[in-house]
Amino acid sequence: MKEIIKNIFNKVDFKIIVGTIYLASLVFSLFPDNIINYFGLLSFKSTYQFVISLIFIVLSCYYIATLIQYVYDKIKNKTLNKKLRKMMKKISSNEKQYLMKFYNSKTKSFDTSTTFDISNAIVNLLQSKHIINIGSSISVGYTEFDYYLQPWALEYLNELLNDGKLIVHENNFEWND
Repeated sequence: MKEIIKNIFNKVDFKIIVGTIYLASLVFSLFPDNIINYFGLLSFKSTYQFVISLIFIVLSCYYIATLIQYVYDKIKNKTLNKKLRKMMKKISSNEKQYLMKFYNSKTKSFDTSTTFDISNAIVNLLQSKHIINIGSSISVGYTEFDYYLQPWALEYLNELLNDGKLIVHENNFEWND
């Protein structure tokens, strides 16, 4: 019997096992005795009611805490995204010029990466504002490194393109944000 249980724990994902235990404890704790008796499990419920209730309470607290953390993270990400987008509207024309190096004229959208000189002040400023980040510790040449647009910035810039607030010509661009 021990080997069977050990095999189940080794082969089945832990979250599935915990979820199943939670559902079983939910059934034993909340269903009326006549339904439990119909399945022939009333003596099991009577013998282990304390353990079943304890498991139900502990796992309920865990799932409630997980739900609260999920909602908190969603709200936090949404407010952070709003702050970053608001900050993006205030960047200088030099910073915008550097961001345009991510633009791919063939696909008419922004790519995720490009190379910049690591000693450039504007590149470092964009990195400190969390708009771009260094993508590789290996240089192309001696000072050129790969940088990537943060996912929120890539999404924001492509939205500007699609909404017509960023118009790209052959030699220049109009940023009307």
